[in-house]
Amino acid sequence: DPINALRRVEEADRALDEALAGAREREQGDTRARSLLDGALLTARSSVAAAADFVTTHRGAVGSTARTRLAEA
Repeated sequence: DPINALRRVEEADRALDEALAGAREREQGDTRARSLLDGALLTARSSVAAAADFVTTHRGAVGSTARTRLAEA
């Protein structure tokens, strides 16, 4: 029966659309999380670089603990 077959195909198509919608939402969330992480890493690297510049410029005024923590970062 072609009508019944068409109905089953349409139902399967709807089910696939629903399943793919969830996957697409998860992918968008993952993309956003990666973007936020990239921004956070850029900020952290900039902060570490600024601290390293300060320590290099003011070597005599900066204690060994601060230099050690900077090296660990």
